[in-house]
Amino acid sequence: MEGQNLLVERRYANGRAELLRPFAEELVRLKVELIVTASTAATLAAKSAVVTRWGRNSFYRVVDMAGEEALDYLHAMLTVATHTDDATEGLTAFAEKRPPQWTHR
Repeated sequence: MEGQNLLVERRYANGRAELLRPFAEELVRLKVELIVTASTAATLAAKSAVVTRWGRNSFYRVVDMAGEEALDYLHAMLTVATHTDDATEGLTAFAEKRPPQWTHR
């Protein structure tokens, strides 16, 4: 980014989930242009395998696409993902304030 400055803001929750919301609110107030997060293997393992796989595959599929083409593809994949059993379970679990029980379908 020649001729531009780059400022990196870092926040570390160190496994303390209660810090995530305040961090996100602060970054929104700072009007950052990009937020990058990292997850542990345990965090990823607790997610729906089918949605995680589709997300990973979609990321690699669009990485070389033009912007509009990538958005069209991702929109279609998001539509498909919302019709999975795991999407229904995730929304139900959220509404019932309980952990989801993934079927990976």
